[in-house]
Amino acid sequence: MSSTSTSTTIRFYPGLDIALLKEVAAINPYGKEKNAKEWDSIVDNVNSTLKNGKTVTHRGCKDRMKTLLKAHRKAEMQSLKASGTEEEFTERDALLTEVNELCTEAAKVKEGKKEAQEDEKKKEEQGKDIREAAMQSLKRPGKQAIRTVLEYSMKKYGICTNYICLQD
Repeated sequence: MSSTSTSTTIRFYPGLDIALLKEVAAINPYGKEKNAKEWDSIVDNVNSTLKNGKTVTHRGCKDRMKTLLKAHRKAEMQSLKASGTEEEFTERDALLTEVNELCTEAAKVKEGKKEAQEDEKKKEEQGKDIREAAMQSLKRPGKQAIRTVLEYSMKKYGICTNYICLQD
């Protein structure tokens, strides 16, 4: 029994890599947390360029991008150069550089958001601690209460104040 393949998926080749890279550079799916719609659009656009009835898949495009970026980042472009013409290599290399920059920018944005969230959480904790110290100081009368809050803030957070030191 011979089995014939009825698969309509296609293997990537240099010209298809360029079409994929152009779509990824134009749509930039790396700039968003939820990017399934962007990848669907990329797949649809790449499939519209194919003339032989075969198609690329969502997973295939994402995996190919990972492979291309990994090879580009490791400077292993010599093996890619051997598989296509000089013009295809040059265009593919330029597009890979552009997509790599998009990925790097997206990673920096994510990192910045994470740092901002950590800073906000730290400020909330500081505010809570200072409020607790203020509530505790209400049990003490007058200047002693203010001194307690200021001393607590300075010890716990290294907060320097411009207040005149209150004396009993």
